[in-house]
Amino acid sequence: MESSRRANPPENDFALLSTMDNLSRRQWEYVEEKYIARTQKCVPDKFLEMCHMHLAFLLDLSGDKLEQLLTTDNDSQNKKKLALGNAVNVFKKYKEKPSGLFGVPITEEGVSLMLPLIRFLKTEQNICKEGLFRKPGNRSRMNTLRETLIVQGTATRLDPEVYTPYDVAGVLKEFLRDLPEPLLTDKHMEAHRQIQEFGVNAKTEEALQRSGKKRLSALQLLMLLMPSASRKITLQMLWLLQRVSDCPETLMTPETLATIFAPIFFVDRKLEPQQMHDAVCKAEPALAFMIEHAHLLFKAPVELVVDLANYWNDLETGSPLTSEVCNKGQIRKSTSGRTLNTNVCYLDREASRCANEASNTQAELGRLYAHINSLPDTPHNLRIKKQLMKATTTPTGSASGKRHARSKSIGASIK
Repeated sequence: MESSRRANPPENDFALLSTMDNLSRRQWEYVEEKYIARTQKCVPDKFLEMCHMHLAFLLDLSGDKLEQLLTTDNDSQNKKKLALGNAVNVFKKYKEKPSGLFGVPITEEGVSLMLPLIRFLKTEQNICKEGLFRKPGNRSRMNTLRETLIVQGTATRLDPEVYTPYDVAGVLKEFLRDLPEPLLTDKHMEAHRQIQEFGVNAKTEEALQRSGKKRLSALQLLMLLMPSASRKITLQMLWLLQRVSDCPETLMTPETLATIFAPIFFVDRKLEPQQMHDAVCKAEPALAFMIEHAHLLFKAPVELVVDLANYWNDLETGSPLTSEVCNKGQIRKSTSGRTLNTNVCYLDREASRCANEASNTQAELGRLYAHINSLPDTPHNLRIKKQLMKATTTPTGSASGKRHARSKSIGASIK
């Protein structure tokens, strides 16, 4: 009976979403395909809007920070790549011209050439080698493998009689190290810097768990927003590093692996050595967290899935949103403007619908209220939250009060 329940997803999607933490892998794939993949394919702009909005509730992404995260201007990206190309790359131990594979921005072709290296390292006889990624490979064999990858491409054959796991791990590290920008992209570095501060001032176990959940949600959203090629190689690398750390024979923990890979994942290639050292020290715990949670990092946050489920449910039931379904089943943008319905700010769907019909002032107050409540529990922020709670509490009736019977407090307006 249990196996039959897991084999077939429940008919009621919202009942399924209410037990998201207990989903089997098959059920999660069903949910992700139905809502995440469907929205990415049919209405990519709506998907990006939703992800950015959820991320904005977790991070301070106002002004230039938000613009940097949202920008898709190819010219600005080209200028950044040019600047990176002219900068001194302290990651390289020797000078060489870009080969078309090493030292160039990550591409789908580059990912396809690195996947055989990752698969080679994942095999049972290689994954548990002591000091994998820490011990160096043979330089002569590594150079041969690099040249073979450049010349033969996907036809390259990794002969275990010729190359050791340390040789292959060394070439994989060189490919990632020679990228002109961090693996997690320059575009998202401000968001990652803010995520690194989550839980810094937490003093209780409950506060640590809350900040950890918030950190995971923010990272999941950033993974969804990454360019396709970067996301694929990041996913494969984090899964590989998690398997290495799970194998006791390697003597490699998430922390030791983070020390090796933090510059590759996080650090701006243009930094001076001292700045780079400081950035790596801050990034190491963040990468260790990502390695430990690699099995969860590439799922979507529950709140986002619920919002997308509500979005598609409204479309299918004919509710007026910012888009409508054409006769052929395609999505056509409405002329009524942009409206985002979300369960992040409001406790239930009806409250969200009413809030979207309210004035712009009330909508802004709602965003402010949600943002302040999502701030870390530092002494300064706690004072702000306390003041907000005083200001937003609806007073009880009083004989001496001169308040109009139909007037509302700020908190009542927000709710």
